[in-house]
Amino acid sequence: MMFSFVDTKMLACEELAVFITQVRMLTNGGYDRYDQNENTIIRLLDKILLLSKKEKEWYVYFDTLYNMFYMLNRGGNHKKILKYAEIYYKDSAKYMDRELPNYRDTDMAETNTYCCSNIFDAYIGYHQIDDRKMENFMGMYKETVHKYGGEVHYYKDEMSLAALYRDKERFRQAKNNFEKYEVENCYVCMHLPYFPYYFLNNDMKSAEEFLDIILKKQIPKKHQWCYERCQNTKELVLYHSILEDCLSIGNAKFFQYIYEKYWKKIAKRQNPEDGRSSIGTSIFCCAIAGDFSERESDLKNAEQELKFIHKNSTVNACHRCLRWWGYFKLLEKSGAGKIELPLPEKEKTILTAGEAAAYFEEKADEYGELFGKARKRFDYSLIKNTYRECAGL
Repeated sequence: MMFSFVDTKMLACEELAVFITQVRMLTNGGYDRYDQNENTIIRLLDKILLLSKKEKEWYVYFDTLYNMFYMLNRGGNHKKILKYAEIYYKDSAKYMDRELPNYRDTDMAETNTYCCSNIFDAYIGYHQIDDRKMENFMGMYKETVHKYGGEVHYYKDEMSLAALYRDKERFRQAKNNFEKYEVENCYVCMHLPYFPYYFLNNDMKSAEEFLDIILKKQIPKKHQWCYERCQNTKELVLYHSILEDCLSIGNAKFFQYIYEKYWKKIAKRQNPEDGRSSIGTSIFCCAIAGDFSERESDLKNAEQELKFIHKNSTVNACHRCLRWWGYFKLLEKSGAGKIELPLPEKEKTILTAGEAAAYFEEKADEYGELFGKARKRFDYSLIKNTYRECAGL
């Protein structure tokens, strides 16, 4: 639940207290409540941002910025995060250190780290953030955690950046530094970068051992609450996350191993209530298995993907298009006839699966090449060939 540490009775502005109470009601319960009420929550957060700044309620203000980043990140709206990042930089520099002494008994300082971590999630995959800008941000992020605490988050994110670049040495150093600090947040989420580390180093033994620890709930006792609250602890969601790591790292061999040994035991599309980010991966996996039993629903998902893909970071958009490219190539291979799918910039909506596949391949190539120009260590051809090999194309 958002704003759990805000005492609304202490707020002078009644309207602000009402908005905060409404957000609490909308986010009280499982994380599916965040998804169901996404647009309403974001509208309310915008109102709270304006009003809390006007009222000089700085704890509420920076907590709201963090909540906004979280909601946008959760919904894959990375483009909008860029806008709020500029607001955070400006207002944090102007107000944070000045106001912190007035909020000594709060976690206000920590919001700096959480904001940076969410900004990182957008920056890591955007072509507008080139190599120089990315490393400048990482330098600023590192200074922030040394000043306000939360080093473990920085090193967790540096592991993700090393995975994107397939940089084994940077990955090793970041992992070593990460392990020096105590994890207070979700144990599973914070340790997910271990999987691409193992895949990059061709260490399936360690990957399976860690997967076994998570599935058998053998993580430290004080972190057992994760299994009640986090969607990433659910078996199918976890499999999809790991399969995505294999695709991102460019390890088709491990993808096929996990797909055959683990995913096929469940072999179904992901329930949206368990999280939306991996639905496309679940559909891609079903297509590899030759399961097009929910084709109409799949096509609606593809249409929705195209409708909102402009909100995604460049890398996320690239991976989404590659998944649909594979899906439609496999659908074509299955002997499917005409399909109905509105494509942006195309006049007809009735087309063949092959035409849909060609469209998504073209878009994936555009995104991949665009990002490759901004990040010299990103290997798009490896990623695309990995999708092709995993789909058996």
